[in-house]
Amino acid sequence: SGRQHGITPFLLLAITVTTLGCSLPTGHNLGVINTPQEIMRAWVQEAIMERYNVRLTLSQDLIVWSVIVSIFVGGAAIGSVMGAPLADATGRCRAILLVNVLNLLASIMFICCKMLGSVEMLILGRLIGGITAGLSTSLVPLYLSEVAPTALKGVMGVLLPFGLCAGLLASQIMGMDTVMG
Repeated sequence: SGRQHGITPFLLLAITVTTLGCSLPTGHNLGVINTPQEIMRAWVQEAIMERYNVRLTLSQDLIVWSVIVSIFVGGAAIGSVMGAPLADATGRCRAILLVNVLNLLASIMFICCKMLGSVEMLILGRLIGGITAGLSTSLVPLYLSEVAPTALKGVMGVLLPFGLCAGLLASQIMGMDTVMG
């Protein structure tokens, strides 16, 4: 049975929460920007024109797009150094839950940015997504290694990269013209 191998309902819950709430969204945020790049850049230009009545030059368009793409990496750098202090200050479980809440907040911003025509909301969502990516890469292995029985610690180390790859795959599939347009 599952108990012989140290797998408990709590461990399954921990695996589910960290994979679906932390690792998968991080992988998705890493890859989601690439496939639909041309569609998103056109929307950014249109949104800036509507909101500010400014038509972006090619160099301005590149700068805005570079900020949208790279703000994620800046956020990840911030989040990665915040992981251990956050885990020590709040506890591992609360830190993981905070990452899940921040991922949910970033997702809401991504959903709403087009409806509201807000490029700023897209940038802020990418920053928050980056922070959660950095937090996830430091907190998920820490948390899972502490809750897993000794015999399963190696398996737990595979879950973060598995979730990242699954999220990347999902983002590439959803970004295809024939799937989500």
